[in-house]
Amino acid sequence: ALGANNRELGRAAAGLTGTAAALDAVEVAQTGLAAGVRRIKHHAGVGWSWRITLDDEWLVSSSRRYQRQRECTYSLEQFCEWFPTAVVVLPAPRRQRCTTYPDYEVST
Repeated sequence: ALGANNRELGRAAAGLTGTAAALDAVEVAQTGLAAGVRRIKHHAGVGWSWRITLDDEWLVSSSRRYQRQRECTYSLEQFCEWFPTAVVVLPAPRRQRCTTYPDYEVST
């Protein structure tokens, strides 16, 4: 989910391979978000982060550390407000570049 400044607010707990796995993870996270347990943690000398767990499984987490607890709390609140209705936008298919060229003469 992206914040108002297009900055990433949260991300999946684990690395995902492939579009299908990512879409499934979004659906699971959106469905389980309301029942999830929200946690904010201080990392000494590093900052604050948040995490949401469901049935003791790490569901989503903040995408970065925050200098202040209030910024971390605000980010978590924004994520929980926006993510349940977030729409996944898949990138447009990339056009392949021509790797072979037709025969032609170059005049100099």
